[in-house]
Amino acid sequence: MKNSLLLFCLFILILAVSCSSSKRLTSKNLIQKSPPGTALFEGNLLLDETELTNLSWGEYLFWLNHNYGSNSSEYLSSLPDTNVWLNLDSCYHEMNWLYLRHPAYSDHPVVGVSKEQAKKYSKWRSDRVMEIILVRDERIIYQHKREIEDLFTIEKYYTDSLEYIIEDEKLEYYPEYRLPTLAERERILQKQDSIARSDYKQTRKDWKPWEEYYLSQIRADIPSEIILNPTAWVFSGDYLSEFYNLRGNVSEFVEEDSISVGGSWHDSKIRIFECDTFHVSKPNAWTGFRNVCEWKKWTP
Repeated sequence: MKNSLLLFCLFILILAVSCSSSKRLTSKNLIQKSPPGTALFEGNLLLDETELTNLSWGEYLFWLNHNYGSNSSEYLSSLPDTNVWLNLDSCYHEMNWLYLRHPAYSDHPVVGVSKEQAKKYSKWRSDRVMEIILVRDERIIYQHKREIEDLFTIEKYYTDSLEYIIEDEKLEYYPEYRLPTLAERERILQKQDSIARSDYKQTRKDWKPWEEYYLSQIRADIPSEIILNPTAWVFSGDYLSEFYNLRGNVSEFVEEDSISVGGSWHDSKIRIFECDTFHVSKPNAWTGFRNVCEWKKWTP
């Protein structure tokens, strides 16, 4: 009996070890995963399901403060301009101190950021996601606090500039978060509209023109007492969306200069529906962003 029990325990141990080893990442199964917060759009292109939130930006600020300090240029240059609310009607002025940091708005889209700040966040996000992938796969050693020169970046990982690497064999691919291009935005919108139209035709019982129904769902022309909705707000209709608020709520930066897309709570619904591009020259209370992500192969 004891021998049988011993053999059974040994079998379980071997099974556990084999299962554990089989879960180790390879370059092939890595690129089949969707990085956090994203969903597959097409091919190798992934897209954030929602706009970037105040909570996400708060995590970014916390990391910068933790590693560089609250008086550092890295931290101070990444603070959103909350004074953008003071440029609006006085009913918005309390948002100057409420909107970014109050828990009630944590799931709302971050605003008051510049395109340059959005691009720096995207690079930081790429590094942090790659770092956690490598930590979980036991390829690098986790440490709560590092010296500034030892902070993880994708470039340092591939150029062997880190002393805390465990696994010598490198993963071939890394996640690259960035702003979408206008061409990508056009494809995203066409696909999403096509899906929404199809679902609408199959599920609507009280039939009315698609344009009229769509206009009624866009988060725009919002009265001052409502302002913005959480990022994962969905249409009140019967169909579901994979990517939320592609039109309305907040306008979103793209890679091209001085352009945002999608319109916002500050714009008219008709304008949003008729034209997808808007001019943006500086941070404001109605422009945020979302990332696209690609698995890129490292090339020296």
